[in-house]
Amino acid sequence: MTKNRDFRTPRLGPIVRSARRCFLQAAFLLLAAIWTALPASAATFNVSSASCIGAGSITQAMSDANANPGEDTISIQAGLEISLNDCFLVPITD
Repeated sequence: MTKNRDFRTPRLGPIVRSARRCFLQAAFLLLAAIWTALPASAATFNVSSASCIGAGSITQAMSDANANPGEDTISIQAGLEISLNDCFLVPITD
């Protein structure tokens, strides 16, 4: 005579469930810590205008670089002459 076997997954005890929950929480916290510690992406801001204000100006590039976390590059168009004496330059904060 053949016995009926129950092939379902056995129930986990409360200690195993608690350990599994703690492991999942620790893994989530570790991934969150790694994600927040990743360096911000660097950006390049181009200066294409000799004007002190507005799009393409040195002041706008410096403001944009300050707003972007991490190291950035400000690239000035070749041959462009900017008189820094006439411009109010924003302090570099980042």
